[in-house]
Amino acid sequence: MYDPIRTLEAIDDHQVAVLLVCGAAMLCNYAWFFAAFRQARRDRVYAIPIPCSLLWLAGDSYVVLHVERAFQTYDHWFLKLFWAALLVTVAFELLYLAQTVRYGRDELLPSAGTVQFGLLLGGAAAATLAVFWSVQSSLEDDLHILYFHVANVAMPFFYVPILLRRGTTAGTTRFIWGAYLAMATCWFSATTLFFGDDVRGPATSALWAVCTGGCLAVLWALGRLPAPATAAEGLRTASRPAGWAPAARPSGAARPRRSARGGGGQPASG
Repeated sequence: MYDPIRTLEAIDDHQVAVLLVCGAAMLCNYAWFFAAFRQARRDRVYAIPIPCSLLWLAGDSYVVLHVERAFQTYDHWFLKLFWAALLVTVAFELLYLAQTVRYGRDELLPSAGTVQFGLLLGGAAAATLAVFWSVQSSLEDDLHILYFHVANVAMPFFYVPILLRRGTTAGTTRFIWGAYLAMATCWFSATTLFFGDDVRGPATSALWAVCTGGCLAVLWALGRLPAPATAAEGLRTASRPAGWAPAARPSGAARPRRSARGGGGQPASG
């Protein structure tokens, strides 16, 4: 694990570069966060995999609530800026959970009511928070670098099952994933180039490679999947089981004929 003091000294040695690259990462983060929220409302499906929403909310809130690390323990400009930036991400993550309660029930657990599904998701969030805080407090990750590495890898890893289940681009776009890839690239570049030898190493490189490969794979898939025709179609395709196909019309079956008044169809006479 890294030494926090040496890492912060390395950040100070590259202050301008860290500000520019990490600032670009955060701007890309905000861009795809907003785009994902808007796309979920448009297609009426949840946009963020539930494990990611739970992990990010637990991790970001951990950083935000441990405000003393940024302003007292280390009293460092980088940690203070990161703390302020995460206030926005925590707000978005709460909105994502609300969207999941609103749109995800029909797709994931149609037999449950909205209140039941919301309570289940709330319980999962509380459990994730407790487990994450317990694990994170036992790690030597005072600057939360390891957490952000893992958080970046989580999205492409957990989004593949959603693409396979929906079979369309409902809930996401190539812009979202392009911005996500740019965010991750900026973050891993900054930590590799400017955070010192303690952070730079095979583990960081491996996580960077996995994250980049996953994002490129999702972008490739999105270029080949159909878009939902309407918001209602987005909801229907999201809830269809894998391998679903419309029933074929029997050979030779007559189509119903509508009356001139627009009434119900009548069978065609032979």
